[in-house]
Amino acid sequence: MKKILNIILYVFIFALIAVKLPGIYKNFQMQNSVAQLTSLKRLSGEEITFPVPNQKMIAVFWATWCSPCKTELNRLNKMLANGEIKSNELIAINMQETKEQVNLFLESNPWQFLIALDESGKISESYQVTGTPTVIFLDKASKINWITTGLSPLLEFRVKDFLKN
Repeated sequence: MKKILNIILYVFIFALIAVKLPGIYKNFQMQNSVAQLTSLKRLSGEEITFPVPNQKMIAVFWATWCSPCKTELNRLNKMLANGEIKSNELIAINMQETKEQVNLFLESNPWQFLIALDESGKISESYQVTGTPTVIFLDKASKINWITTGLSPLLEFRVKDFLKN
């Protein structure tokens, strides 16, 4: 019985790695590439430039239906409330949902950072975002310093390290 459980466990781990490996490799290939300037709309309708030139930024691509997104964004919001990050260093880019959907969701999730919309999906496509949440660290030269998809157990540590250096 123990052998069968071990075999099932190994098959599961192998399958998980096989599914995740292409995304991890794609994210790795994106690192050190320069992000193209584009414009995004805030929930207020105001257009903003993304990424902000000469400023470190953390971008999170997310969706209202994504539970891991809510977890990661709540963690980042807590860091913001504790003064560990500044509101202008973080942008949450909602993927392919309407302003109404996002506003309704935010009624029960009053995050304090900038939220922008990518209703068409063109911006997330340009960053090759295939899953949510996708977190991207952009340095002052708008180069992608780090990118990850899914829950990141070391997110808070990485955020602090990235912003202090």
